[in-house]
Amino acid sequence: MRLSHKPEPIPPAPFPQGKEGGARGGGRPSLTLPALREGAEERGGWVRGGWVRASGGFVIWLTGLSGAGKTTVAHGLAEALRERGVAKLEVLDGDAVRENLSKGLGFSKEDRDTNVARIAFVAQLLARNEVNVIVAAISPYAEARAAARERIGEGFIEVHVDCALPELIRRDVKGLYARALAGELAHFTGVSDPYEAPESPDIRVSSEAQTVEESVAAIVAFLEATGRL
Repeated sequence: MRLSHKPEPIPPAPFPQGKEGGARGGGRPSLTLPALREGAEERGGWVRGGWVRASGGFVIWLTGLSGAGKTTVAHGLAEALRERGVAKLEVLDGDAVRENLSKGLGFSKEDRDTNVARIAFVAQLLARNEVNVIVAAISPYAEARAAARERIGEGFIEVHVDCALPELIRRDVKGLYARALAGELAHFTGVSDPYEAPESPDIRVSSEAQTVEESVAAIVAFLEATGRL
């Protein structure tokens, strides 16, 4: 696929800050959310506080706790959209992005925000080239998700895949919640690290109250109602 715009650098991982605020060892300063917003303005398309894009793909951003069903919903949605003739479509799974694009990052707030910024970068690059994107990532912090929305613009659709913590602990297919509750896993979202659930997502689905098919149908209905399908 030929891109119509010059590729942009991937946001760097944050560098430890010294006492005077500079990066240690002469490295580049860490990425900040305000800097991400300023970068969006510099790229153009920022008019009176809003993003204006003449054409492009949508970005469905699935956020939720580990084990809530984001990846399952993402792939179910991708199948449903392809059946409806949406050919230009990519799924960005949080685990796959960490393995291939953010392998050096940990799970501190700074590293998590950087990972979300990198996903937003790739999603925006695809969307502006008319590729529709489904993101499935915990993305626990509201400010980082808001920055992703600002970067991507009007095509950004936030979907909260909701599931109560007790149900996730009961399921615990990978045994991660048991290890986190036992203190064996640090920085585990929902147990030892916070998850800031969206207050007003574009769509909220529940893996407790709905089947995967029902969640997918709700998202498809939203896309139809808003003229994206």
